[in-house]
This record gives sequence, structure tokens and C-alpha cells, in this order.
Amino acid sequence: MHRYAVILAALLVTRPALAEPPRVRSIPEGPDVITAVRKGEPAPYAGQLFDPATALRFVNWIEQYRALVRIEEETQRALREAEVNLWRQKFDASEAKYKVVVEADQKALAELRTKADRPFYDSPWFGLALGVGLTAAGGLALAIAAK
Repeated sequence: MHRYAVILAALLVTRPALAEPPRVRSIPEGPDVITAVRKGEPAPYAGQLFDPATALRFVNWIEQYRALVRIEEETQRALREAEVNLWRQKFDASEAKYKVVVEADQKALAELRTKADRPFYDSPWFGLALGVGLTAAGGLALAIAAK
């Protein structure tokens, strides 16, 4: 039962990445406005100047990606743990099966050794041959005595 739960969890956790819509949204929505600023212009540094909505969008994207990375990491860890548990269960099951098979083979081998170790006169073939031989000898003795 536990094995099926692990397999079901693994199937539910894995999803095709191409079929998913993007999980990051633009907050606030709108076009990005980036303005280049050069030294000497009325800005305190060299670089680019973002309008407040664009800067807020960039910060929100970063936070959303951080959250997605954490979620993805947890998902992958859980998936790997489930996979390791599944393989551990498979190993334990095959080890148990191996022990049962070896025990049965050892029993069969012990029986064969017991049969092989008994004296020749304890076999059914010896009894059969002795019976046929005694019957033939008795019949021959009766035939000779009857003459």
C-alpha cells in the first residue's frame, strides 16, 4: 500500500514544464520604461533610471523567483526522497525474496543429500531387483523340484 502511495505522489508531483503557463506575474502590469542616464545629467550616479512601476515590477519578479526556487527545491527534495524510499523498498523486497529462495533451495539440497547418503539397499530399485530375483529363483527352484 505504501509503495503505491509513493508512486502516486511521484506522479502527482512531476508535471511537464512546457505545458505550464508562466508562474511569475508582472506587478504592477504595464510596459517597462528604462531611461539611460549619463554622467553630467541631473542624476546622482551613472546607470539607468527606472520609473517607479518598472522598479517595483523588477523587485516583485525577484521575490517571486526566490519563492519559486524554494518551492522547486522542496518539490525536488521530496521527489528524490520518495524515489530513494521506493528503491529502498524494492531492495528490501528482493532481499526478502532472496532469503526465502535460498532457504527453500537449502532445504531441497538437504533432502537430496539425505537421499544420496542412504545405503544402496535402502533404495526402491534394490527392493524391486531383489523381489524379481527371488521370484525368478523360487520359480526356477519349483520347476527343478517338479521334474
